[in-house]
Amino acid sequence: MQHAFGMTRVVHHQQHRDLAFVHHRQRPRRQHVGRHGDGVFRGDLTGAALSVAPDWTGNLGVVYEMPVGNSMKLGFNADARYSDEYLASGFGNPLSLQDRYVTLDVGVRFGADDDNWTLAVIGKNLTNQFYVTGVVDGPQTGSGTGTATGVRADQVGFGSLPRTVMVEVTKRF
Repeated sequence: MQHAFGMTRVVHHQQHRDLAFVHHRQRPRRQHVGRHGDGVFRGDLTGAALSVAPDWTGNLGVVYEMPVGNSMKLGFNADARYSDEYLASGFGNPLSLQDRYVTLDVGVRFGADDDNWTLAVIGKNLTNQFYVTGVVDGPQTGSGTGTATGVRADQVGFGSLPRTVMVEVTKRF
C-alpha cells in the first residue's frame, strides 16, 4: 500500500493603505508670545495653519511571506508615505515651510517558520528625503515681536534621518 503525504504551503499577503485630507486652522484666540502673564498682546494666530498639519497625507504598504523548505519562511515588505507641504512652526512662520515629500521603507526577512529566529535587512527612507518635523525660533535672533517693524527670528529645525540600511538578527528564548 502506498501513502502520499502532502504539505500545505501557506502564502501570507497583506496590504495596508490610507489616504487622509485634513484642513485645520487655528481657532480664534490671542496668542501671547514672550513673557507670559504680563498682559501685553504680542501676536494673533487666528486663521493660521496648525504646525505639521499637511492637507494631504497617504500611506501604502504591502507585506508578503512565503514558506521556504519545511521549516523556514521568507518575507518582504514595502511602505511608502506621502506628505503634502506644511508649516513646521507652531507660530505660522512662513520660513518653516516644508515641501511635500515621499519616503520609502523596504525590508527582507528570512527565518524559522515559528519565528524562533529571524535575519532581516531593513531600509528606511530609501528616497533619502530630508524633511523637518518641527522648528523653534532661534535664541537671540529676531526683534520687535508683534510690531510693524518686527524682524522674524531664525528658525532652528528638527530634521529627519537620512537613508538608513540596517541588519537585524532576532532570537526568541
